[in-house]
Amino acid sequence: MKDRLKDFLRSLREDYHFRTVYTARISALITFGFTIFNGVIGILYRSVWNISICIYYVLLAVVRRIVVRSQIKTRDKNQDKEIIKKTYAVTHIILILIDVALVVPIALMVIGARNYTFGMIPAIAMAAYTTYRMTMSIIHYLKSKRNENHFIRVIRTINMQDTLVSVLTLQNALIIANGNEMASMMQLTMWTSAGIWGIILFFTVKSFMMIRKV
Repeated sequence: MKDRLKDFLRSLREDYHFRTVYTARISALITFGFTIFNGVIGILYRSVWNISICIYYVLLAVVRRIVVRSQIKTRDKNQDKEIIKKTYAVTHIILILIDVALVVPIALMVIGARNYTFGMIPAIAMAAYTTYRMTMSIIHYLKSKRNENHFIRVIRTINMQDTLVSVLTLQNALIIANGNEMASMMQLTMWTSAGIWGIILFFTVKSFMMIRKV
């Protein structure tokens, strides 16, 4: 047991790919909690927005799972290029499709299509998650920027999407928490939401274009 723990800690410290896969699993668990949180909020308040975001995160988790499994497979098979290329294409097609689908909940938020309000506690929870995601995303982005592993790039793209959507979720929560006081900011919300969505799509397409290097 002691030797296994030592091997694990050594791999975590020295093997970047192993560390990325392991931290991706932890990140997936935290994101799973946030997904359930949005699902519960969506059901309790009959919020189409939160239910849509819940579904979005479920699909993001599916993509993350595909990437992690493929990373493990290719590691055992000496970086099989066929598996890498197929996984890279499939995951990015899914990411682009869910990016397009994200337009619907964003539109609902911008036009204020809701008949419910909730207090600051859900907003604080979303703020905490957003802070965590932004911190981890920046750390991973800086560490993986020069890494040539294709699966690391996909995970980096997923993390960026996760972070940016959490910002949208926080924005929506603040609008709802403040009620009519935020109504005058709807035009600003429209531009910020469109800008964030544009950045999400840009990162996805940019990552997809890297398939030429697979």
